[in-house]
Amino acid sequence: MAEIRPNEQNIDNVFTGTDYHIDFYQREYKWGEEQVTTLLDDIFHKFDQHYEDDGAEPSVEIVESYPWYYLSTYITNRASGGRVYVVDGQQRLTTLTLILVKLYHMCQEVEGLEGRKEWVQQHIISYSASGKTFWMGHGKREEPLRRLFEGERREYNETEHLTAANMMENYGAVSDYLDEVLPIQHKLEMFVLYFLIRVVMVRLDVEQTDVPMVFEVINDRGVRLKSHEILKGKLLGQIPREDIDWYNEIWESCVSPLDAQEQADDFFQTYFKSQFSDKRERSHIFSDDYQRVVFEDPYNETLGFRNNDNPSKAVARVKDFVENDLTYYTDLYNRIDELGDDELDENYPAVRYNRLNRMDTQMLLIMAACERDDSQEDEKVRRISYELDRFYTLLRLNNAYDSNQFNDAIYEIRSDVAAAQPGEYRSIFEAKLLELINDQRNANLEDPFHFPYFRQVGYQDLQTTFLRYFFARVEKFIADGIGKDIQARDLYDLVRNTGSVNGHHIEHILSRNDENLAIFDHQEEEFERQRNRLGALLLLNGRENQSSGNEPYEEKLKTYSGTLYWNQSLTESFYHSKPDHQDFFEDEDLSFQPVETFDEDAIEHRTRLLFEMTKRIWQ
Repeated sequence: MAEIRPNEQNIDNVFTGTDYHIDFYQREYKWGEEQVTTLLDDIFHKFDQHYEDDGAEPSVEIVESYPWYYLSTYITNRASGGRVYVVDGQQRLTTLTLILVKLYHMCQEVEGLEGRKEWVQQHIISYSASGKTFWMGHGKREEPLRRLFEGERREYNETEHLTAANMMENYGAVSDYLDEVLPIQHKLEMFVLYFLIRVVMVRLDVEQTDVPMVFEVINDRGVRLKSHEILKGKLLGQIPREDIDWYNEIWESCVSPLDAQEQADDFFQTYFKSQFSDKRERSHIFSDDYQRVVFEDPYNETLGFRNNDNPSKAVARVKDFVENDLTYYTDLYNRIDELGDDELDENYPAVRYNRLNRMDTQMLLIMAACERDDSQEDEKVRRISYELDRFYTLLRLNNAYDSNQFNDAIYEIRSDVAAAQPGEYRSIFEAKLLELINDQRNANLEDPFHFPYFRQVGYQDLQTTFLRYFFARVEKFIADGIGKDIQARDLYDLVRNTGSVNGHHIEHILSRNDENLAIFDHQEEEFERQRNRLGALLLLNGRENQSSGNEPYEEKLKTYSGTLYWNQSLTESFYHSKPDHQDFFEDEDLSFQPVETFDEDAIEHRTRLLFEMTKRIWQ
C-alpha cells in the first residue's frame, strides 16, 4: 500500500505554487447546485457567526481571531517528472476555484479592493515566461475556467462537454449565492480574507504505487464513483505513464457520450454479459460489481486484464481492449441505440419494433453475435432484430409467453448465435420458439403459425401494450400495402401514447348491450369470450373511443370510417373506388370485406384475416 503523508493547509496554501492535474481514472466534474450550495452554506455560516461590522478596517489580524473551518481532505500524487495529480478531492477543488473566480470579479467591481483582487487572482492563475497557468485549469477545465476568469459565460453541450457544462452552471449558482450574502464592501472583504486564511484542508500525498486502488477505496464520499469509472482506473492504471494520455483520450471519446446519457454502466454490463453469460443466472454477476468480477477467474483467463506473473502481457491486453474492443463495441452500442430512436430505418425496422416492446435483450444478442470490426455486422443486426421480434410476438400470439422462460431462453440463444453464421439464426430462434410453445401448450407443433391457438387468444390473455403493438404492426402492413405512409413516430403513438384524449386504446367492437347479447342468445360467458377475441378488437384514439362508447355497431361504423385502416376495413367506403386497395388484397390473397352485421361469423372471419396478416408480417 502506498505511503501517505498528511499536510494541513489553508486555501491560501492550497492554491499557491501547485498545478493540479486530473489523472486518467478520474471522473468528470459532476457536482450539482445542491452540493455547491451546501459547501457555500457551511463555509459562510461559520464566517457569519463571528462577522461584525464594528467600524474597524478589514484585516488579516481580525480574521485570524475567527475560528478556522475544516473543509475536507484531498489526496494528491506526485508523478515522475514532478506533475501533481489529484487522486481524490477534485470536485471540491474545482468548486473552490469557481468561488475564487467569483470573489475575483466581485473585488474587481468594487473601488478600493484592487489589492484584494490581485491576491485572489494569485490563487486562480499564475504568470510565467511560458504564459498563464490556472492552478485547476488543466485538461477539460482549461477552456471554461479561462472563459469564466475573463468574464465570459456560455453554454456547453453536456453530452460532449459535461465538465465544462457543470462548471458554467455551478458558477452561476456560486455567483447568485455570493451576490446575495455579500451585499456590502466591508463584508465582502472580510469574507475574502476568511476564505483564504481560515478555511482549512488536509492534503495527503501518496506514492505512485496503486494510486487507482487508493482512489477506489477512499471514494466513499461526495459523488460516488460509478462502476465504469472504477473499471477505468483499474485498467488504465496498469499502463505506463508515458502512454496513458493516448489511451485515456480513446476511453473518454468512447465512454463520455454514454456517461452523459447515463448509459455507460449499461454498456459495460451488456458487453460482459454478451461475452460470458450463457445462463441467465450467471448474468447477474455482471450487474452490479462487474468492475471486480472481470478481474477474477474464470473471466480473467479469457479477458487477460490482470496477470501477476506477466504484467507486460496484461498491459498489452488492456491496450488492445481499449484500442479495439472498446471502440468497436461502443460504436455498435450507439448505433443500435440510435436505430431504436424515433426514426424508422427501412433497413433495420425491427430494431425500432423491439424498442417499442422494450426488448433490451436485442442489444445483448447483437453484441454477442458481432465480433470486433465485423464485416457481417449489418446482416447480423438485421437478422437478429427481426428474429427477436418474431420470437417474442409469436410466443405471445400462441399464448405461450412466460417471462422467466423467455429470459432463460435469450441467454441460451446468445450462446448459439455467438457461434453461428447469420444464415443459421432462423433455425436457432425457431427451435427455441417451438420448444417453448410446445412446453407451455403441452403440444408437439412443428410450425409456430397454428390457427387453433391464435383464434383462442384474446384481450384477457395479452398485455394491453402488446395488443397495441400488434394492431400497430397490422396497421403498418396495410398502410404499406395500399401505398400509404406510416412512420416510426406514428407507431410510437399507437403503442406508447396512452393519454385519455390523444392516446390509443383497445376498443371492443361489441359493446355490452342487450342487442349484442342477443346475438349470442344472452349467454354471458360466450358473449365475453367472443367480444375478447382478436377479431373483435381494434385500436382507437381516446377521443374516438369516448365518442363511440356503448353505441350500436351501425353507429360505431361512422366513427371507424375516419380512423385507422384496420378499423376502416369494416366499412363499405373503405373499398369504393380504391383500386390500390383491391390490388393489395388480391396480391396478398387476403379476404378483406366490409362487415354489415358484427356477429360470430364476422369475428371468426376477422380473426382468420388477422392470422393471415400475421403470417405475412412475421413470416
